[in-house]
Amino acid sequence: MAVTSTFLPNMNNVFYKRGAHTSEAPAPNLTKIAIFQLQLPQQPRKKELQEQRIRLFVYSSSSNRNFRASGTHAAISLRDKGKTIIVIEKKARLGGHTETYTDPSTNTAQDYGVAIYHNISAVRDYFGRFGVPLVAQNENGSTSVNFDFRTGKPVNITSPSPEAVGAAMGKYAAFLSQYPQLNDGMFLPSPVPEDLTMPFGEFVTKYGIEALVQTMFTTNQGAGDILSVPMVENARVSGLDLIEQLASSSFLTTARHNNSELYGKAQGELLEAESLLLSSEVVHSVRTDDHGVKLIVQTPTGAKLILAQKLLITIPPRLEFLGPFALRDSERDVFAKLVDVGYYATLITDTGIPDELLLLQAANPTRFQKTLPKIVVYTSHAPFYLQATPQDIKAGIYAKMYALQGLGSTYWSGATFRAQDSSMIWRYNEEVVLPMVLKGL
Repeated sequence: MAVTSTFLPNMNNVFYKRGAHTSEAPAPNLTKIAIFQLQLPQQPRKKELQEQRIRLFVYSSSSNRNFRASGTHAAISLRDKGKTIIVIEKKARLGGHTETYTDPSTNTAQDYGVAIYHNISAVRDYFGRFGVPLVAQNENGSTSVNFDFRTGKPVNITSPSPEAVGAAMGKYAAFLSQYPQLNDGMFLPSPVPEDLTMPFGEFVTKYGIEALVQTMFTTNQGAGDILSVPMVENARVSGLDLIEQLASSSFLTTARHNNSELYGKAQGELLEAESLLLSSEVVHSVRTDDHGVKLIVQTPTGAKLILAQKLLITIPPRLEFLGPFALRDSERDVFAKLVDVGYYATLITDTGIPDELLLLQAANPTRFQKTLPKIVVYTSHAPFYLQATPQDIKAGIYAKMYALQGLGSTYWSGATFRAQDSSMIWRYNEEVVLPMVLKGL
């Protein structure tokens, strides 16, 4: 029987009518899981809804910002576990922070989003799943030069020796080893030790790891000023696993230098299985503890009603992004306290900079050819890195955040719950979130 909907004036509720019977309970044949990535709230359109009934729902909607790596991974993982899914994506493609430009004249691919991955099973298995070959990252042949970006003039900086960097890594790793749970997420002891909340710059001085700062800045740029953020916020990305990768030079990248190939293949598989709705977004929802969730999704062909037992949200939990989900006070209290920074990527050409140079500021005509660079592509990853203040960390914000798992039949993943690191998010999905989501299904 067709399902229709009535939108109440205040949109606080939605009733689903089956013949003469009006019910708030989900239908017997419902979606099992919904995974939501990112969308900007819009007003529901008052049209008759198309009912979509499946056993497992994966919702991955996004705005012009890209945060879909965790949702796509979760969708494929659930599909491989025998679940029937559907993914909802606001943009016309999957990919998250992974963005690739292909030169139309040479057909050469160039990544300008996610570039490297950890050499761990979660990464190797995921790429292997789609037959995308990986190789060791290699920056041999390139050099870096230090410039003052305010003036364009070179700065004489003596980099620490490899021995000094190695010794600093050892000290840092020894400290992190006291808190092994940090390698799984922001799982902090209570009370939170002062060493974890002090500014990272003070931590560096206290533990004598100054030789490691330059390296950490290059591996964790998206945190903002790493010397001023709380130490534990820096450890999200610069944790034990990253230190091991750095020490062993084990990072991986794709053999064809096209990280978007992974998402293209995932997208093709999901479309072929009729498990992906692109250019679509959630505009309203009802989330319950005992009767699952109900989502109204606007698609290019009209509105659809999705009934699900569980929902997995993987967006940056900014309040303005979560409008359609009618947050509870406990959710709003946590997410309202998070702060973020911006992060942007650009590909430029005609720079006058020698190809072998890795990084510098080009406004130095006495050393390099003076040109007018052209912007090829530009992308914004803001809000990039949601984090907490030292005061809120001490007050237990992360314990409260993880306690939200399962509330309103809703689960959470993504960078805020782990790190701005695809490799770590994929492992977090497999080891922490998805076992919770799958329990009882």
